[in-house]
Amino acid sequence: MSDEKSKLKILNNIRIILPVFLSAVIATIVILANFIIGAIVTVVLVAVLIYYVVVSRKVTHEMDQKYFAEQQAWASRASAGARPVVCVIVVDDYIEIMNMASDTEITEITAAITKCVSDMAEELNGAYRRYDRDKYVIFFDRRRLQDLERSKFPILDKVHGIFVGNGQYITLSIAVGAGEDAKQSNEFAKQATDVVLGRGGDQAAVKTDQRTTFYGGLTQNTQKRSKVKPRVTARALRAAIEKSSEVFVMGHARPDMDSIGAAMGILRCAQFSDKCSRIVLDSDVFMVEPFIKRLKEEGLRDIIVIDAQEAQRVMRSDALVVLVDTQRPSSASCPKLLEITDNIVVIDHHRRGLEWVENATVSFLEPYASSASELVTEILQYYDPNIRLTELEAEALLSGIAMDTKHFFIDTGARTFEAATYLRKQGADMVRVRDLLADDYTTFSQRMETIKNVKLFRDDIAIAYFDRTTPRGQLVASQAADQLLTIRGIKAAIVLVPVDNAIQVSARSTGGN
Repeated sequence: MSDEKSKLKILNNIRIILPVFLSAVIATIVILANFIIGAIVTVVLVAVLIYYVVVSRKVTHEMDQKYFAEQQAWASRASAGARPVVCVIVVDDYIEIMNMASDTEITEITAAITKCVSDMAEELNGAYRRYDRDKYVIFFDRRRLQDLERSKFPILDKVHGIFVGNGQYITLSIAVGAGEDAKQSNEFAKQATDVVLGRGGDQAAVKTDQRTTFYGGLTQNTQKRSKVKPRVTARALRAAIEKSSEVFVMGHARPDMDSIGAAMGILRCAQFSDKCSRIVLDSDVFMVEPFIKRLKEEGLRDIIVIDAQEAQRVMRSDALVVLVDTQRPSSASCPKLLEITDNIVVIDHHRRGLEWVENATVSFLEPYASSASELVTEILQYYDPNIRLTELEAEALLSGIAMDTKHFFIDTGARTFEAATYLRKQGADMVRVRDLLADDYTTFSQRMETIKNVKLFRDDIAIAYFDRTTPRGQLVASQAADQLLTIRGIKAAIVLVPVDNAIQVSARSTGGN
């Protein structure tokens, strides 16, 4: 009986304690759950806050950087616009043109030219001044330069409409200097003026600290030459020769008959003045092999020719170096000779590029001449009235003219035929001239093979190639391009020939658009 009471008592106690225990467990679970949820929420909130702060600072930093970059760009544009540009305008052959005009015509021509310059300055929102009878200068902001280059200097064509008479028209040489400040712009304009005048005028040169760009320069060659320059050059050349101890004459590397002919003419001038003189040649003379062969036959090879290394060894600092048919030191037969002496004469018919001999004693650059041989022939006529050429010298000069004019078919004017007439009177024989210009069989066959590979582009552009490396690559490419241009309807010819580790490209055009 007592056992049953004990069990009942225990059961009653369990009924009382169990709800309390369960309530305590549930309360504990609820408290723990709330704590965990609170902790999680707190962690999430803290993480969100940290992310917001970090991202916000990054976005703010990027916005600050973008704003700073925009400010810099704006400042740079404003600065670029504020940088002054100097534009020098020179009227080509002003004296010769005015000598042929009456006083009334001179006034009208000058007024028309000034009007063109004034209109150009107005379009550029700049200011201009005429500071010499044939020179103007325009100052304008750098921001206008891009528009001027895009329009390709319309004033060049505009002045062509100014009537002069005798079939001539006005041309301009324009030099633009765009530097970081006025002083540098002025210096760039001076350098561009030398370049554009050396290239023959009727064009514009824009020089910045990064590049030099040319516009125009399509004037016909035969209308813009004066006989004053060869006369003055002959006098200056004679003074330079007679002042020197000896004379070294050289053309470009891999000489052709134009450079050889011009060199032979200068050699005659030096010999007339009783100066020891020689022609400097490099080892690559395959383009003038017939001439070298003839020198050997006449016993003159070792007398008038010296190789580049020997010339460099024996030349003295008071010697005179005459550079013909090139004005680029890097293309000379022996560039080192130009570093040994300061007495340098340059005679060339190519347009001036970005490299030329600076501070030459005498410089005769005439891009409107057919060849260097033509220029030297004119110099010979003014050097001394008693000078006489040998048959070999006359034929070398005439072959140089014939080669560069493609046997008097291109780039010829009255002066070209006058020079040829003078050389004929001096004993040049056209049969022997033809022999000096004759190709060997290898060159002929390679040229024919190149022409055989011709392809037409747009029906008026011929593109040809030679698929093997050849030491005659330069000659083959130029001759093939010349011959392709004789095809009816072809306005331009491009020939590609592999040479060593490069591609020799020779391009020709008829000069049209």
